[in-house]
Amino acid sequence: MFAARHFHARLDRARPAARAHRGEMLAPDRFSHWTGRHPSSVHAMKAGAVDFLTKPIDNVRLFGALDQALRFDDAERRTRAIRTMIERRVEALTPREREVMQHVVCGRLNKQIAADLGTGEKTVKVHRGA
Repeated sequence: MFAARHFHARLDRARPAARAHRGEMLAPDRFSHWTGRHPSSVHAMKAGAVDFLTKPIDNVRLFGALDQALRFDDAERRTRAIRTMIERRVEALTPREREVMQHVVCGRLNKQIAADLGTGEKTVKVHRGA
């Protein structure tokens, strides 16, 4: 798998956050450089590389970096999935439910929300989903 003599980072031109926003699948970046030039390593790290490995590559460090990258990628995918689910649920709210939610998030009580919106406490509870 890593038998190539010269192995560079797989760097997409778009930043990882922009790719994630577009819903693209992200793979953790690995980076190794034959000459170990400083500007290349800085560019790779900014683009999402988890480590800078110089040749000859130490297998323990390589597999440690791969393990770290895969764990990070797994956590990022889970976070994106949760965020997507929350965004879909918020989009499904009615305008009034969204208005009530803004008050709830601010820590307001049902009675306070009802007074602010000029409605009854039971109506707030219905819009709140409680």
